[in-house]
Amino acid sequence: MTRRLRVLHAPTNTGGNPAALARAERALGLDSLALAWRAPRLGPPPDRVIFRDGETQLGHELRRLRTLVDALRCCDVVHFNFGESFYPPAPPFDEPRDGTARQLARRLFRRYLRLLALRDLPLLRRAGKGIVVTYQGSDARQDDVCAERFAINHLLVNRPAPPEVDRTKRAAIAAFDRYADRIFALNPDLLHVLPARAEFLPYASVDPRAWRPEPTAQTARGPLRLVHAPSRRHTKGTELVLAALRDAAAAGAAFEVDLVEGVPHAEVRARFARADLAIDQLLLGWYGGVAVELMALAVPVVAFIRDGDL
Repeated sequence: MTRRLRVLHAPTNTGGNPAALARAERALGLDSLALAWRAPRLGPPPDRVIFRDGETQLGHELRRLRTLVDALRCCDVVHFNFGESFYPPAPPFDEPRDGTARQLARRLFRRYLRLLALRDLPLLRRAGKGIVVTYQGSDARQDDVCAERFAINHLLVNRPAPPEVDRTKRAAIAAFDRYADRIFALNPDLLHVLPARAEFLPYASVDPRAWRPEPTAQTARGPLRLVHAPSRRHTKGTELVLAALRDAAAAGAAFEVDLVEGVPHAEVRARFARADLAIDQLLLGWYGGVAVELMALAVPVVAFIRDGDL
């Protein structure tokens, strides 16, 4: 009997995409598992959470090491998500020094991360493991490239990050380009900063068999019900959306606005189902995973789609 291919999705469950991929792969007969370091505050959970609440940083790091060892022993393919390996790049900045023991510990931990950043990739390669990486947004998106190439971008309402942030992203992308068998992006604007061999993939976070329209949930009468669900206001263009809606209301338009933030995933779905129209992101040039959920519920969605990336 042929052994099933063993696939591990790690180390985040950003947008629920890794866990949904793992479920679909299991349905196809693969031995697939999605894990994340921490349980998400919102959104669907992964198959397994590694770090435990109340555990020390040393405990976290021992679990991180054990996860890498398990992957080396047991997996055939490791599918990294959000552009991170088990040992992701450290933040490019140290906090200001204030001489406290806590501050010293943080600085030492950053140095530890920088020492080990992405060093697990060559280990997995030498062990003969397949390596896949999927980029999902800010893990690859670079402010200098956005400012140079796109007239409409998130910098219209946000200050650019220091140059070190973009340089850190480019170094991490180069490491994955060296070791990964396949590179994917869920947003086509990311292909401008990823290696030429990178491929676009649509969101896999929504199973249309599980997200079905509920016609009776939508408003049968009364004002138009608009929904906007920003995971991050500064990238969704939320302030621009709200300003436009205030102008429309002042001009006499009749509608209700449901701003969905910080809400458990089960409640999000019920509120989405009652919407007549959704407004998704307006600055990034593509739709988000939330738009897929809404469209699966037969709710039309407004989003800014950059023509050049179609």
